[in-house]
Amino acid sequence: QVLPKLSGQRYGLFAPFSKERKTLPEAIISHLLPRLNAWLGGSVKIFGAGRKYLRTNRREQDFTPYATKGWLTDLSPHGLSVPGAIELARGASFYVGANSCLALVTMSRGIPTVILEPEAHENPAFWPRLFDLQTCLLIQQFGSFDIRQIIAFLSRRLLL
Repeated sequence: QVLPKLSGQRYGLFAPFSKERKTLPEAIISHLLPRLNAWLGGSVKIFGAGRKYLRTNRREQDFTPYATKGWLTDLSPHGLSVPGAIELARGASFYVGANSCLALVTMSRGIPTVILEPEAHENPAFWPRLFDLQTCLLIQQFGSFDIRQIIAFLSRRLLL
């Protein structure tokens, strides 16, 4: 029911939650979202989406604080199925978030994808064989996170 309503809209996908070690720290989320929104200037909505990892992630996956501040539209109350979340990612203009299956979907479509991850995280060796990483992927580590680089990367790849 949600996906047809999004037809024809331009939106970015923000998915900060993954297994506990890969979930974005609150400090990064609170720094990233308002600046990303300011840069977008309302021309592209940001949708917050994610799935609960009940056994591996102790942090509650709650987009409410970010939606309340107007930084994103929380899609979690809609209970998107896995296929629904994949379709959502397929239609996105960009992805920013944790290293997750949604990031793999956007990379596979050549959609600009920004992955933020913990230090010393190994990226899969098969990525260069499957994806054109030069055009669709920017990886930053938690400790060297730089919003200016993210906006520059997205600016080069999005027609806003």
